[in-house]
Amino acid sequence: MVTVLAEQQSAIDAQKAVIVIERPGALPIPVDQLRMVLRHVLINALTFRDPGGSAAHIVFSGTNTDTECTLSVADNGIGIEPAQLERVQRMFQRLHERERFPGLGVGLAIVKKIAVRNGGRLEIASSIGKGTTVTLIFPR
Repeated sequence: MVTVLAEQQSAIDAQKAVIVIERPGALPIPVDQLRMVLRHVLINALTFRDPGGSAAHIVFSGTNTDTECTLSVADNGIGIEPAQLERVQRMFQRLHERERFPGLGVGLAIVKKIAVRNGGRLEIASSIGKGTTVTLIFPR
């Protein structure tokens, strides 16, 4: 996680983002894939926020139980319409104009693909104007 935060430090500083790491947990996936997951969810959390609103507040948390391991990343961004939650998990599916928010529409699709490839699943909970929580869940 430290590597990913260091890579994005200039964007974190520019936005005066607050990053909180609570019980990061351990996921049963290769380190390079974990870095990719963390990178995509962090970039999304930094990107999809109201430019005139408060600074990004991003919380990484995890749990390890007898039956599963989870990683959740919660933000205070613009949120995703409930009807669009499945769409954002498909490749090249953008919800906003490029002029408003940059990107290709691949981040969450890659995160989902990594989760599924490693026997896990992706869940997304979101409220418009209140933020999004991306959770990866893996069996132990």
